Amino acid sequence: IEETKAKEEILSLWAEVNEVKVVGAVYELNAENSLGASGQGAIVDILQQYEVDAVVVASVKDLAANKADVCVCVKEIREMGADVISLAGDVPNCRDCMVEMMCEGKEPYRRAYHCTVKIFHE
Repeated sequence: IEETKAKEEILSLWAEVNEVKVVGAVYELNAENSLGASGQGAIVDILQQYEVDAVVVASVKDLAANKADVCVCVKEIREMGADVISLAGDVPNCRDCMVEMMCEGKEPYRRAYHCTVKIFHE
């Protein structure tokens, strides 16, 4: 709970500094320490209901447990019209990605040094 609160504070501070409106947050507790099908489905639901500019995570490890699944999740979010921002700066570089063709050469938007997912609208 304390770790989740710490991530929540960092993401809230990031949203405040970047002057963006948070329209949703997704939390999931499981053995993998990353979002499963339910959490990823919740992100899709939010993206369908709101005009969203980006999904912000503390680390892409919060989206999925392995790199291939992260790439699939990032691709799906981008196809829905939003970007993915990782405060840890660990969004996979498409040149190194295991599913490179899926990213269509888009470079990640990185924020340095910052399992909670925030979704915001400018």
